[in-house]
Amino acid sequence: YQGTHTTRVMRYIDDVGFAVYNTSSTISTVQAFSKSRLNFAFCDAGQNFKNIIGFVKGLNLKFVHEIVMGCPNPQN
Repeated sequence: YQGTHTTRVMRYIDDVGFAVYNTSSTISTVQAFSKSRLNFAFCDAGQNFKNIIGFVKGLNLKFVHEIVMGCPNPQN
């Protein structure tokens, strides 16, 4: 499944994609990505992460996330 997210203020467009795999009758695995269309989006305050996690949290389901590419989790 593919779509886009447009930021509120500057109206930048990010590409968002999800691949869903049924791993059992009660568990699904989702691979997700979000990519800024602009090359200079390195100071986006984590917008691509927020694109994905906001969608997932909106589903109101239990989830675990693992970052396999991109920036690491911020240190507290």
